[in-house]
Amino acid sequence: MALTAETWPIAASLLPFTPDPPTGAERDSAAVERWNDVFLTVSDAGFDTIDLTDTWVPFGDLSPGQRVGMRERIDANGLAAASLSVIRRSVTDEQAGEENLAYSHRCIDLAAEWGVGVVSVGLHRPLNARQRAQLWFRELRFCLCTCLIEACHSAIPEELKHMARRKWRRCLIYQTITI
Repeated sequence: MALTAETWPIAASLLPFTPDPPTGAERDSAAVERWNDVFLTVSDAGFDTIDLTDTWVPFGDLSPGQRVGMRERIDANGLAAASLSVIRRSVTDEQAGEENLAYSHRCIDLAAEWGVGVVSVGLHRPLNARQRAQLWFRELRFCLCTCLIEACHSAIPEELKHMARRKWRRCLIYQTITI
């Protein structure tokens, strides 16, 4: 299908969400519920498409059971994955390049399994300790954005909520772009 201005998806990036790596359990129901909360937040904001960003969950490291749980929660929240972004795992890294390449292949396999048409692989190295220390504002901005969404949702009459969805989307998009 050719995309037009009317059909082009606006996807919510999962980048602003607190990293939530799997515990190693084959089917971790607590993790699935935490993941569901993220998907519910995104769908409540009016999105139906997401960018699976691996700084939130390392998708290439999910077990088969975790993959099933994650996919069930995506579907249950009425979401579709437009892309899977592999962040800061450069395949050209002189120290971790081969490991990152293997991880990228696992992400590509997952994307194929789930029908995700785009996999974005960055060439950036991981943030160093000093850089990570400067990212405190990420959670603050996300919290403010979430509070705004919740306040808007409760204050807007039901018949006008469809009009407010664009504002909610802009809030989350702004959050994603400014980080």
